[in-house]
Amino acid sequence: TANELARGLIDKSKAGSENMPPLKEKLEKINEGWRRMDETITKRLYDLESNLKRSQSIEKALEDIKKWLDEKEAALKIKDPLSVKPDELQEMLSKYSEMKRDIHGYESVLASTTEKA
Repeated sequence: TANELARGLIDKSKAGSENMPPLKEKLEKINEGWRRMDETITKRLYDLESNLKRSQSIEKALEDIKKWLDEKEAALKIKDPLSVKPDELQEMLSKYSEMKRDIHGYESVLASTTEKA
């Protein structure tokens, strides 16, 4: 490696050559630059991986919301026959009341997903 070659040169000329201290300083500067670059790349890699996981989590939540919405929309498209019988009307009222509660209950999921995005 470049470090090994430079150290070899420094070791061979330890007899007091004036050119070796600048070479040693340059090598140290190069090594320090390498360490900083490695730290920066490591941090950016971590940030990218973290953001990717966050993005995938949001995408999954959005897919779940889309599926839920499709199911609710399909349920609303089914037109129940109108009836004048009280028990059938009560059943329809219960069905739509439950659907309304379900929709309102899902608001927290939507809010949470919106906050993540």
